Amino acid sequence: LVWNHTASNSSWLSEHPEAGYSLENSPHLQPAFELDEVLLQFNDDLANGVYAEDGFEAPVFLRTLEEVEKLQQILTERVLPTAKLWEYYTIDVESCVTQFAAAVK
Repeated sequence: LVWNHTASNSSWLSEHPEAGYSLENSPHLQPAFELDEVLLQFNDDLANGVYAEDGFEAPVFLRTLEEVEKLQQILTERVLPTAKLWEYYTIDVESCVTQFAAAVK
């Protein structure tokens, strides 16, 4: 997580947008942004009863360790895989070596 340490509606931030993080000035934050989007959708889905068949009727109040573990299972087995975050660690080694070799010539 990255915290700006200022409110997004701060007047000085409006005057100096380069001081804030965005995907334009900090493209390395793309995976964090995508994870945040998936977690926001998960939260919305919980609130809208999407996981009612799993025992999570809206509104969701976690009262037991079993409920926390079940929610964790849904998150890790069904929700997070949709983000395909592993793709950020997958590279075509041969292509990268070729591009590097061309760049250093």
